[in-house]
Amino acid sequence: MLDTDLDLVLRLDLDVVQTSDIAAAVRAQECALPEPMLADPYAHLFVDDATVRRARALDLIGMTRGAVAIRGRFGDEALAGAVARGVRQVVVLGAGCDTRAWRCALPADLVLFEVDGDPRRQRAKVRMLAAAGALAHRHHRVVTADLTRRWCGHLLEAGFDPGAPTLWLAEGLTCFFGGTALDRLAADLSAVSAPGSALVADVTGSGCYTAGHGDRFVAYMRALGAFSGPVDPRAWLGPYGWRVETYDSGMLADGRCPWLPGPVPERLLSSQHGFLYVHAYLEE
Repeated sequence: MLDTDLDLVLRLDLDVVQTSDIAAAVRAQECALPEPMLADPYAHLFVDDATVRRARALDLIGMTRGAVAIRGRFGDEALAGAVARGVRQVVVLGAGCDTRAWRCALPADLVLFEVDGDPRRQRAKVRMLAAAGALAHRHHRVVTADLTRRWCGHLLEAGFDPGAPTLWLAEGLTCFFGGTALDRLAADLSAVSAPGSALVADVTGSGCYTAGHGDRFVAYMRALGAFSGPVDPRAWLGPYGWRVETYDSGMLADGRCPWLPGPVPERLLSSQHGFLYVHAYLEE
């Protein structure tokens, strides 16, 4: 079995949809634990035998399982905090298998936009969740747009209000953007962000590229066009007026992240390989 799985690693040619499904598989496995890091009761709906095989294969080269669970909880807590502050507009960028519009308790007057480049995939997600008895938030809106191109116009056409504070969620997204594309993403979302807006993202820090820290997984992701290099969150967002908070594994282990209740379990930190978790905001 081991030889078969190793061979699968060599033959994997994942696309963004499949990596999103694999992340859902990780969330589903995390949720099945006695004390899970996050609660996603619908993640298992995106998991089939092929996805499990791909996830197992990537485990053999050091897949960053910890990062998937941590960023999910980080985003959940940031969403709850934004709602408590009165934010009523949320945008999930590169939504993929995200289920927050179904699983999170959201105010009736909040509008949640999911931006994704695959309309068929998003329609299938809505149908699948509905078949499982889950109903989306009443103001859930799907926006079809390629985030590497002009996408803000599509968001505006869907009813997005650039004058209202917004929570932006960019989970598992930035690692697929090169330097120029990542800068353009920051410029685009900043142009339509009102004071009081916040952005939550995970980025590849310099620790991701340190020898011995998931180097085989990093090499594989680079071959897919991801993990183009470490990201300095302050250099990325600071020029657009964002105040940036960054949390690394040491801070998470010590419980020094106010967004998370208590220290992150060691079982997750040992496999997250230098990711940074970012909370940025525009002062009112």
